[in-house]
Amino acid sequence: MSSTNQCSFRSTVLIFLVILILLVPPIYFVNIMHVLVLGIWPHSLTYPLQRSATMSVIWMESPQRLDVSSLSLFDVIIIHDVPATFLTVDLELELVEKVEQGKGLIMFGGLFSFGLGEYQNSTLSRVLPVTCVSKAFNTQNVALQKIREHEIIKGVNVSRIRPLGYNILAIKPYGALTLVVDKITNYPIIVIGEYGKGKVVVFAFGETMIDTVTFDLWNTLLSNKPQDYQKYRFRRLEKLKGVLQQNGREVKSEHLADAYHKGFEKCKDIWEKNLDLSTEEQLRIVFDILEDEKLKGIPRNLMSHLVDAYVSPILEDPPDLIDDAKEILIRVREKRYKVGLICNTGTTPGETLRVLLDRLGMIEYFGVTTFSNELKIRKPDPRIFLHTLTQLKSQSQNSVHVGDLIDTDVWGAKNVGMISVHFNPDLIPCEEISPDFAIRRLKDLSWILSDLK
Repeated sequence: MSSTNQCSFRSTVLIFLVILILLVPPIYFVNIMHVLVLGIWPHSLTYPLQRSATMSVIWMESPQRLDVSSLSLFDVIIIHDVPATFLTVDLELELVEKVEQGKGLIMFGGLFSFGLGEYQNSTLSRVLPVTCVSKAFNTQNVALQKIREHEIIKGVNVSRIRPLGYNILAIKPYGALTLVVDKITNYPIIVIGEYGKGKVVVFAFGETMIDTVTFDLWNTLLSNKPQDYQKYRFRRLEKLKGVLQQNGREVKSEHLADAYHKGFEKCKDIWEKNLDLSTEEQLRIVFDILEDEKLKGIPRNLMSHLVDAYVSPILEDPPDLIDDAKEILIRVREKRYKVGLICNTGTTPGETLRVLLDRLGMIEYFGVTTFSNELKIRKPDPRIFLHTLTQLKSQSQNSVHVGDLIDTDVWGAKNVGMISVHFNPDLIPCEEISPDFAIRRLKDLSWILSDLK
């Protein structure tokens, strides 16, 4: 853990422990404070919560198993980075009642909380000292500033707390006290309030428990420049012509090139429907365009040779790795993340790409490799993401997808509930679809994951 992250961790833990002490009346400290955590477990708080001799902590990842009447047994309830739909109607009503009677409530932010979690019209929103004014999650130049002294943050240098981002909130006009803001935007970050006899503390940031990272391949890990396409196109045509000629099916180079171009356009029409084709199906489209009797009904053994010829150029002259590609794969595996690959294959099938990745020393880092030509579906179809997560035994809300294309990688990942990281080395503006995070260099992913972990 870096020194900055250590400071962030220690400061957040200190604030958290003081909050627990202040949230409930002193009478509770005669024995043990009982804490209920609903939602994703806040990992950085594992040690202080589990080691405290004065706290008994129960974690309920699924509230459906919770008897709402049991809320009376707890002194403090923590809701951590889960959407409003996570809470049942009865549970929300009971939470409001218990806070009003004097229980403490801590609400953490995150990618599934507050506005992003649809809390703005929830029953629970009435006890919060803030309103959810936006579904945005700000990650730009976050810098915290203390604007008011309070026991919660006494002695804490909040500028050393470096959350990855925060939910955009507004304080309610009455009964709310803002302690910490983002000094650039002035949005509230730590807010306290009261509801009835109870106290409520809001953190606009939180921890998201991430255990899985999936990557796109082309222009994320491996380079796929326009000049590469032309280079491989020329070699494929040359090899196809040679195999056909050796088997008595000679075709003029210009005719084959024209059919290849038209066939590629037909394949693109299919790809735009988020469907995919095998290499053999792609070649048959090309041969059908030629309308040559010699190319009708090509036997399977000859088609096998043609497929080999078609895919071999990329193995003979591999594409370049994107800077830091192998290093970031090593790093995420060392950190014990589950790692997957989700690739729209185009003209190179998954079988060949596995060989290529093996030769490049990269295949070993992937627990699952998913290729569109094998599933016959392409990103952003949700099924290709969900298939990969199922194979990895992962949940979308605990997973990050990294890719370079907004309309396939970012949109597809967000559509299934994954956290999207846009690999955007050229800083191309994203107007219609906003990624959760954007990076210019793959090695910057380590910083995001260290804060999400």
